[in-house]
Amino acid sequence: MSRSDSGKTEFIAARMARSDAKALRLQANQCGLTVSALIRRRVRGQHVTSCTDAETAKSIDRLGRVLKHLCPKGKD
Repeated sequence: MSRSDSGKTEFIAARMARSDAKALRLQANQCGLTVSALIRRRVRGQHVTSCTDAETAKSIDRLGRVLKHLCPKGKD
């Protein structure tokens, strides 16, 4: 799919401090997104979940299933 086919026709540039740009790139990287995708999601008010949060949620879910197996309901 070329850029013109994606429906994204506008280009917006913003000036910011080098530290802000670095922080923005780091946040996008942690979420597994491009900087542009991160900014679009934030502008639309969509939830942005970092990869770390998703991995943590998977681990908690896995531990819950193990506990459910080891300590089933109705057994003392």
